[in-house]
Amino acid sequence: VVAALTIPSLTSSYRKQTYTSALSTAVSNFEKAMATLMLQENVDDLLDTQAWKNAVLSLDSTSTEEKIKNFTTDISKALKITTVKTSSLQYKPLNSPNSEANLSYGSPVRFTTKNGYEYQIFINDISKDTAISESDMLENGSNYFNKAAEVGIDVNGEKGPNIVGRDYFRFELGNDGRLYPFGGNDYCAYNGVEYTDVTEK
Repeated sequence: VVAALTIPSLTSSYRKQTYTSALSTAVSNFEKAMATLMLQENVDDLLDTQAWKNAVLSLDSTSTEEKIKNFTTDISKALKITTVKTSSLQYKPLNSPNSEANLSYGSPVRFTTKNGYEYQIFINDISKDTAISESDMLENGSNYFNKAAEVGIDVNGEKGPNIVGRDYFRFELGNDGRLYPFGGNDYCAYNGVEYTDVTEK
């Protein structure tokens, strides 16, 4: 009886720790890759790298497949990419993990790295003209001034459970190469929405 009660709890705890550890590594790897891209070209703004210049220029002028091919070729200098895909995935909400996967986020640049993490990059038509006032953001205690893209990280790839907030997480990528979590303090300050600390609930 004790085993029946404790094993599921231990298993759940172990999985949460595994997801958390994997996410931490996936974020770190991605941010290091973005820093490498900027370092290689001696710039301090991701929008000044050739990868982003090419990506933004190709938004309307090339097919999705060609855009993905060009972009992944550019960033493969900093990330060890093993597979590239063009199809989109659907996910389940965290508050209804047993439901059908019905959350879709469009058609991103999808690629998997050597360690099995899948990254999904949603490139937007963004320029330096869209930057938020640096002084305003610093006043909010944030260094997030301009968005380069939206990024999804699936620490399990297609294996599942494909649940947002469990093994799939969404971020905004700043032009400084850092990932800012959706709903986080920096994200809210940048997007002009009210921040709610979920740890207080």
